[in-house]
Amino acid sequence: MAETPHLSATLVESAQAQKEVTVNEALIRLDALQNTGVVDRDLNTPPANPVAGDMYIVGPLPTGVWAGKTGQLTYFDQLWRFIVPRPGVTIWLNDEQALCRYSGSLWEVVLPTQRTCCLRLLPDQLRPAASGGCAALARVSMGAGNPDIHTLDFDASLVESAHAYAALPRQWDRQTVYAQVVWSHAATTTNFSVVWSLATVSVGNGEAMNLNYGSAVTTTDVGGATNTLYMTDFTAPITVAGSPQVGDAVFLKLSRLATDAADTLAIDARVHEVRLYYTVWDAGNE
Repeated sequence: MAETPHLSATLVESAQAQKEVTVNEALIRLDALQNTGVVDRDLNTPPANPVAGDMYIVGPLPTGVWAGKTGQLTYFDQLWRFIVPRPGVTIWLNDEQALCRYSGSLWEVVLPTQRTCCLRLLPDQLRPAASGGCAALARVSMGAGNPDIHTLDFDASLVESAHAYAALPRQWDRQTVYAQVVWSHAATTTNFSVVWSLATVSVGNGEAMNLNYGSAVTTTDVGGATNTLYMTDFTAPITVAGSPQVGDAVFLKLSRLATDAADTLAIDARVHEVRLYYTVWDAGNE
Protein backbone atom coordinates (compact mmCIF):
# COMPACT_ATOMS: atom_id res chain seq x y z
CA MET A 1 0.00 0.00 0.00
CA ALA A 2 1.13 3.56 -0.68
CA GLU A 3 2.73 5.54 2.15
CA THR A 4 3.47 9.18 2.88
CA PRO A 5 7.05 10.17 1.96
CA HIS A 6 8.21 11.33 5.40
CA LEU A 7 6.31 9.55 8.16
CA SER A 8 5.56 6.40 6.13
CA ALA A 9 1.93 6.61 7.19
CA THR A 10 -0.28 4.29 5.11
CA LEU A 11 -2.56 6.10 2.67
CA VAL A 12 -6.22 5.21 2.33
CA GLU A 13 -7.11 3.54 -0.98
CA SER A 14 -10.36 4.19 -2.80
CA ALA A 15 -11.84 0.70 -2.45
CA GLN A 16 -10.24 -0.14 0.86
CA ALA A 17 -12.23 -1.86 3.61
CA GLN A 18 -11.99 -0.66 7.22
CA LYS A 19 -10.57 2.70 6.24
CA GLU A 20 -10.86 3.82 9.87
CA VAL A 21 -8.03 1.44 10.82
CA THR A 22 -5.61 3.12 8.43
CA VAL A 23 -6.75 6.60 9.43
CA ASN A 24 -6.50 5.84 13.16
CA GLU A 25 -2.98 4.42 12.78
CA ALA A 26 -1.90 7.60 10.98
CA LEU A 27 -3.46 9.78 13.69
CA ILE A 28 -1.72 7.80 16.43
CA ARG A 29 1.56 8.19 14.53
CA LEU A 30 1.09 11.95 14.38
CA ASP A 31 0.04 12.04 18.04
CA ALA A 32 3.23 10.24 19.08
CA LEU A 33 5.36 12.77 17.22
CA GLN A 34 3.47 15.72 18.69
CA ASN A 35 3.68 14.54 22.29
CA THR A 36 5.86 16.05 25.02
CA GLY A 37 9.09 14.62 23.62
CA VAL A 38 11.24 11.51 23.58
CA VAL A 39 11.48 9.61 26.86
CA ASP A 40 15.03 8.33 26.24
CA ARG A 41 17.52 7.94 23.41
CA ASP A 42 19.94 5.43 24.97
CA LEU A 43 17.78 2.38 25.66
CA ASN A 44 18.61 -0.83 23.81
CA THR A 45 15.91 -3.00 25.35
CA PRO A 46 12.20 -2.13 24.97
CA PRO A 47 10.55 -1.15 28.27
CA ALA A 48 8.68 -4.05 29.86
CA ASN A 49 5.55 -1.99 30.55
CA PRO A 50 5.41 0.74 27.91
CA VAL A 51 2.88 3.55 28.08
CA ALA A 52 0.82 4.00 24.94
CA GLY A 53 2.18 6.90 22.92
CA ASP A 54 5.53 7.18 24.69
CA MET A 55 8.28 7.70 22.13
CA TYR A 56 11.91 6.58 22.25
CA ILE A 57 14.97 6.79 20.04
CA VAL A 58 16.33 3.28 19.70
CA GLY A 59 19.80 2.90 21.21
CA PRO A 60 23.02 1.80 19.48
CA LEU A 61 22.78 -1.92 20.37
CA PRO A 62 19.08 -2.77 20.28
CA THR A 63 17.64 -6.12 21.26
CA GLY A 64 14.30 -7.90 21.01
CA VAL A 65 11.71 -6.27 18.75
CA TRP A 66 13.98 -3.21 18.54
CA ALA A 67 16.80 -5.22 16.92
CA GLY A 68 18.05 -3.66 13.70
CA LYS A 69 16.27 -0.35 14.40
CA THR A 70 19.20 1.72 15.71
CA GLY A 71 18.44 5.44 15.67
CA GLN A 72 14.82 5.03 14.65
CA LEU A 73 11.94 6.68 16.48
CA THR A 74 9.66 4.16 18.11
CA TYR A 75 6.38 4.40 19.98
CA PHE A 76 4.01 1.85 21.50
CA ASP A 77 0.53 1.40 19.99
CA GLN A 78 -0.47 -2.14 21.03
CA LEU A 79 2.85 -3.08 19.50
CA TRP A 80 6.10 -1.21 18.81
CA ARG A 81 5.91 0.92 15.67
CA PHE A 82 8.87 2.64 14.06
CA ILE A 83 9.59 5.81 12.12
CA VAL A 84 12.76 6.17 10.06
CA PRO A 85 13.95 9.76 10.77
CA ARG A 86 14.84 12.12 7.95
CA PRO A 87 17.77 14.54 8.18
CA GLY A 88 16.71 17.67 10.04
CA VAL A 89 14.07 16.06 12.24
CA THR A 90 14.29 17.76 15.64
CA ILE A 91 12.74 16.49 18.85
CA TRP A 92 12.86 17.24 22.57
CA LEU A 93 14.72 14.85 24.91
CA ASN A 94 12.84 14.70 28.21
CA ASP A 95 15.60 13.06 30.22
CA GLU A 96 18.33 15.42 28.98
CA GLN A 97 16.19 18.57 28.77
CA ALA A 98 17.61 19.37 25.35
CA LEU A 99 16.71 19.48 21.69
CA CYS A 100 18.12 16.72 19.50
CA ARG A 101 18.42 16.82 15.69
CA TYR A 102 18.96 13.92 13.29
CA SER A 103 21.92 14.60 10.98
CA GLY A 104 21.24 11.75 8.58
CA SER A 105 23.44 9.28 10.43
CA LEU A 106 23.12 10.12 14.14
CA TRP A 107 21.18 12.17 16.68
CA GLU A 108 22.99 15.28 17.93
CA VAL A 109 22.08 17.66 20.74
CA VAL A 110 21.30 21.12 19.38
CA LEU A 111 23.31 23.77 21.22
CA PRO A 112 21.40 27.06 21.54
CA THR A 113 23.02 30.25 20.31
CA GLN A 114 24.66 32.37 22.99
CA ARG A 115 25.71 36.01 23.03
CA THR A 116 27.24 38.41 25.53
CA CYS A 117 25.24 41.39 26.82
CA CYS A 118 26.17 44.35 28.96
CA LEU A 119 24.15 45.95 31.77
CA ARG A 120 25.41 49.46 32.48
CA LEU A 121 24.96 50.60 36.08
CA LEU A 122 25.28 54.38 36.33
CA PRO A 123 26.04 56.27 39.56
CA ASP A 124 22.37 56.96 40.30
CA GLN A 125 21.74 53.19 40.16
CA LEU A 126 24.47 52.47 42.70
CA ARG A 127 23.68 53.28 46.33
CA PRO A 128 26.25 53.94 49.08
CA ALA A 129 26.26 51.05 51.55
CA ALA A 130 24.38 51.65 54.82
CA SER A 131 27.59 50.77 56.67
CA GLY A 132 30.94 51.84 55.24
CA GLY A 133 29.30 53.48 52.26
CA CYS A 134 30.97 55.69 49.69
CA ALA A 135 30.02 59.35 49.32
CA ALA A 136 26.57 60.25 48.00
CA LEU A 137 25.96 61.00 44.33
CA ALA A 138 27.93 64.08 43.30
CA ARG A 139 27.90 66.38 40.30
CA VAL A 140 31.15 67.81 39.05
CA SER A 141 31.47 70.49 36.39
CA MET A 142 34.07 69.98 33.71
CA GLY A 143 33.99 73.68 32.88
CA ALA A 144 31.86 76.09 30.88
CA GLY A 145 30.47 74.46 27.77
CA ASN A 146 31.68 71.01 28.89
CA PRO A 147 29.67 68.10 30.32
CA ASP A 148 28.84 67.83 33.98
CA ILE A 149 29.72 64.41 35.37
CA HIS A 150 27.90 62.42 38.04
CA THR A 151 29.98 60.21 40.28
CA LEU A 152 30.20 58.22 43.48
CA ASP A 153 33.42 59.04 45.29
CA PHE A 154 35.37 56.35 47.16
CA ASP A 155 37.76 57.34 49.93
CA ALA A 156 41.55 56.98 49.78
CA SER A 157 42.02 55.61 53.29
CA LEU A 158 38.87 53.59 54.14
CA VAL A 159 37.26 50.60 52.46
CA GLU A 160 33.99 51.99 51.11
CA SER A 161 31.22 50.24 49.21
CA ALA A 162 28.11 50.73 47.11
CA HIS A 163 25.33 48.32 46.19
CA ALA A 164 23.19 47.91 43.09
CA TYR A 165 20.25 45.84 41.94
CA ALA A 166 20.87 44.20 38.57
CA ALA A 167 17.72 43.08 36.74
CA LEU A 168 19.10 40.45 34.36
CA PRO A 169 16.79 39.01 31.66
CA ARG A 170 15.20 35.58 31.82
CA GLN A 171 17.54 34.41 29.02
CA TRP A 172 20.60 34.88 31.24
CA ASP A 173 22.46 31.55 31.41
CA ARG A 174 22.83 31.99 35.21
CA GLN A 175 26.56 31.34 35.06
CA THR A 176 29.45 33.62 36.00
CA VAL A 177 29.49 37.30 35.06
CA TYR A 178 32.27 39.80 34.35
CA ALA A 179 32.59 43.50 35.11
CA GLN A 180 34.43 46.69 34.27
CA VAL A 181 34.63 49.80 36.43
CA VAL A 182 34.66 53.19 34.70
CA TRP A 183 36.29 55.80 36.93
CA SER A 184 38.39 58.96 37.19
CA HIS A 185 40.18 61.10 39.74
CA ALA A 186 40.85 64.76 40.41
CA ALA A 187 44.28 66.38 40.50
CA THR A 188 47.13 64.57 42.25
CA THR A 189 50.84 64.17 41.62
CA THR A 190 52.00 60.59 42.24
CA ASN A 191 50.66 57.10 42.88
CA PHE A 192 47.61 56.40 40.74
CA SER A 193 46.63 52.75 41.34
CA VAL A 194 43.15 51.81 42.57
CA VAL A 195 41.94 48.34 43.62
CA TRP A 196 38.26 47.63 42.97
CA SER A 197 36.35 44.67 44.39
CA LEU A 198 33.09 43.24 43.03
CA ALA A 199 30.79 40.53 44.40
CA THR A 200 27.28 39.34 43.54
CA VAL A 201 24.39 37.34 45.02
CA SER A 202 20.99 36.29 43.67
CA VAL A 203 17.69 36.28 45.57
CA GLY A 204 14.61 34.44 44.37
CA ASN A 205 10.91 34.80 45.01
CA GLY A 206 10.12 34.07 48.65
CA GLU A 207 13.78 33.99 49.72
CA ALA A 208 15.23 36.06 52.55
CA MET A 209 17.38 38.94 51.33
CA ASN A 210 19.97 38.75 54.10
CA LEU A 211 22.20 36.46 52.03
CA ASN A 212 25.97 36.71 51.91
CA TYR A 213 27.62 37.93 48.75
CA GLY A 214 29.72 35.40 46.84
CA SER A 215 33.51 35.51 46.66
CA ALA A 216 34.72 38.95 45.62
CA VAL A 217 36.86 39.45 42.53
CA THR A 218 39.36 42.32 42.40
CA THR A 219 40.72 44.36 39.55
CA THR A 220 43.49 46.96 39.75
CA ASP A 221 43.71 49.91 37.41
CA VAL A 222 46.12 52.84 37.06
CA GLY A 223 45.04 56.42 36.47
CA GLY A 224 47.38 59.36 36.08
CA ALA A 225 45.72 62.28 34.31
CA THR A 226 43.29 64.65 36.04
CA ASN A 227 39.62 64.34 34.99
CA THR A 228 40.41 61.56 32.53
CA LEU A 229 38.10 58.59 32.07
CA TYR A 230 39.60 55.18 32.85
CA MET A 231 38.14 51.72 32.25
CA THR A 232 39.49 48.71 34.08
CA ASP A 233 40.23 45.46 32.31
CA PHE A 234 37.51 42.83 32.45
CA THR A 235 37.46 41.16 35.83
CA ALA A 236 37.99 37.46 36.29
CA PRO A 237 34.71 35.49 36.31
CA ILE A 238 32.44 36.50 39.19
CA THR A 239 30.38 33.67 40.67
CA VAL A 240 26.84 34.74 41.52
CA ALA A 241 26.05 33.32 44.96
CA GLY A 242 22.64 32.01 45.91
CA SER A 243 22.18 29.37 43.15
CA PRO A 244 20.51 31.77 40.70
CA GLN A 245 17.29 30.72 39.01
CA VAL A 246 15.26 32.25 36.19
CA GLY A 247 13.83 35.59 37.24
CA ASP A 248 15.97 36.02 40.36
CA ALA A 249 17.07 39.46 41.51
CA VAL A 250 20.86 39.92 41.35
CA PHE A 251 22.61 42.28 43.75
CA LEU A 252 26.10 43.67 43.17
CA LYS A 253 28.56 45.11 45.68
CA LEU A 254 31.32 47.44 44.51
CA SER A 255 34.12 48.36 46.91
CA ARG A 256 37.36 50.29 46.75
CA LEU A 257 39.99 48.41 48.73
CA ALA A 258 41.83 51.54 49.86
CA THR A 259 43.72 49.61 52.57
CA ASP A 260 45.18 47.18 50.04
CA ALA A 261 48.90 47.75 49.50
CA ALA A 262 48.33 47.90 45.74
CA ASP A 263 45.86 50.80 46.11
CA THR A 264 48.10 53.87 46.07
CA LEU A 265 45.86 56.69 44.83
CA ALA A 266 46.01 59.29 47.62
CA ILE A 267 42.68 60.96 46.79
CA ASP A 268 39.10 59.87 46.14
CA ALA A 269 38.43 57.63 43.16
CA ARG A 270 35.28 58.65 41.30
CA VAL A 271 33.04 55.94 39.83
CA HIS A 272 31.10 56.83 36.69
CA GLU A 273 29.75 53.42 35.77
CA VAL A 274 29.93 49.68 36.39
CA ARG A 275 29.54 47.51 33.32
CA LEU A 276 28.22 44.03 34.06
CA TYR A 277 28.70 41.47 31.30
CA TYR A 278 26.66 38.27 31.15
CA THR A 279 25.76 35.56 28.65
CA VAL A 280 22.25 34.90 27.36
CA TRP A 281 20.69 32.13 25.33
CA ASP A 282 18.85 33.19 22.19
CA ALA A 283 15.28 34.43 22.57
CA GLY A 284 13.86 30.97 21.90
CA ASN A 285 15.03 29.87 25.34
CA GLU A 286 13.26 32.62 27.27
